[in-house]
Amino acid sequence: MTPETLILIANASRARLCTQHGRAGACRTVHTFAHPRSAAHGRELVTDRPGRVPQRIGSGSRSAAEPHSPPKRLEAAHFARELAAHLATALREDATAQLILVAPPRFLGLLREELDEPLRARVADSVAADLTSVAETDLPARLAALRDQA
Repeated sequence: MTPETLILIANASRARLCTQHGRAGACRTVHTFAHPRSAAHGRELVTDRPGRVPQRIGSGSRSAAEPHSPPKRLEAAHFARELAAHLATALREDATAQLILVAPPRFLGLLREELDEPLRARVADSVAADLTSVAETDLPARLAALRDQA
């Protein structure tokens, strides 16, 4: 019997975890995730104006301090961390399952950063594409086509 494959299909604001038996088998969604703060506009995430810092010592003028990371990137990183924690739990429960990550390039990078070493070892493939709006019945064909292109 072929091992089960867990497929995480995600973007910065929503995701779903699917199972698939074999490369061409049907996909079944087992869990959905939503992170609406990642979809919000940056100005909705920041409740305050940036702080003020002296522009030059002794000049008396001040300018706004820039945040180190944009708020949307921070929210996407929080969501990636949440997904990685869920994946770690799911893969602990199924010791033979492989993992496929499907996400737009920037979010795929955030996801990879959040995976610990044992989880990284279970990643069989990754696809840089946003398939979050693809119907469950169309997923196997779309995934196969994208994986064959790579």
